[in-house]
Amino acid sequence: MRLFYVRRPVKLTLPHKVRQLEAPNEEQLASGQIPTNRLYCGNVVWEVLMAQKQLPKSEVVQISDSALPQGLLPRRIGDFHEVGAWFQNGGQGKAKVRIALLNGFGTMLGDTALGCGALMAADPLLRELPFQVEYHAYASWNARPGVETLLKSCPRIAAVQSYSPTLDQLRQYDAYVDFSSLLSLPGYGTQYFIDFYLRHLGVNPEAVPSALKKPWFAFDAGLLQHVPTVLPVSNRPTLLLHPHASTPLRSMPSPFVRRLLDDLVAHTDYRVVLVVNPGFALSAWGDRVLDLSAWSAKSLQHMGAIVQAVDAVVSVDTLVIHVAHAAGKPSLDILTASEPVQSVPPEGPLKGLVIPGAQALPGWMTHKAQGDWADMQAAYEQAWMALDGDVVINALKGH
Repeated sequence: MRLFYVRRPVKLTLPHKVRQLEAPNEEQLASGQIPTNRLYCGNVVWEVLMAQKQLPKSEVVQISDSALPQGLLPRRIGDFHEVGAWFQNGGQGKAKVRIALLNGFGTMLGDTALGCGALMAADPLLRELPFQVEYHAYASWNARPGVETLLKSCPRIAAVQSYSPTLDQLRQYDAYVDFSSLLSLPGYGTQYFIDFYLRHLGVNPEAVPSALKKPWFAFDAGLLQHVPTVLPVSNRPTLLLHPHASTPLRSMPSPFVRRLLDDLVAHTDYRVVLVVNPGFALSAWGDRVLDLSAWSAKSLQHMGAIVQAVDAVVSVDTLVIHVAHAAGKPSLDILTASEPVQSVPPEGPLKGLVIPGAQALPGWMTHKAQGDWADMQAAYEQAWMALDGDVVINALKGH
């Protein structure tokens, strides 16, 4: 765990959140006895970087949790192999055990939907315990807008904070789970994400039925009823095509999107809808391709209502594919940087497909492109163009 304090007060500001960091007083700074309510902990690297832009680096002081007195931190829950029977005896004599989730389930929307899904999948096991388990989530400072909305929608999470806690706040919990270094935790990228999260929540994935292992999303039944106002009823089945992720590494290039639309219109009966603006006009495909990006952009729940209303989904590896999985829709996750094992369960309506040659490209097994995207963009566009539209259509059918 990372901890830091500032020697002078400083305000951190993002478009969607603000945080005031308070400093110890002069006597505390002189003695080196920093109070726990002035030590910030968890996934604080981005808060440190932002503070260093406003203060001299010497006035933003980082320390290791190993420097803290023994017993100052609550119990850390980690890999279920390590924690053993903590859940069975950690709450002895208590009616409620409170657990902090540091960094939520990561900084991205898709990760958050999967992590919340893991909590919901574990719910039957948690209810069997002789005490109540209550989770509070502390989102990372650099979490994507919308992450807190997803966390707050999860019935298993009782409270959500917009940034990392002070050490004083963390000490109020019986235990904590630290997802601050998500990509370095055992099992990341090598097992189904729901199992990965269960494992690090201290729950044996094998004890959870496969049918429960799916992302969590709070669908809005009222919005679903309004979808026909923007997506008229049709005799054709409707497919949602989602070409864009938060990074170009996982996004479809425009030439491929155009060609895939040609193939879908020519070789299937689907009416195709998009919930993001593709960056080019759709008039060439007439009423077979519709742009619902304006309605979808109103909220995550608006996007979710469209997912519920369609018959199938083809998407890159981003939140939309996890929402489609939560809705039980036949779906295809087209991947560029990881094997399907990470985001696609062994059974169910969600299938996975890796673009040709992805394993040999520089972004393989990275969350985002490392280095300059311009240096690798051409190689990824070539790989996408090597993916035949019929392969996509057949993969969606499960062939």
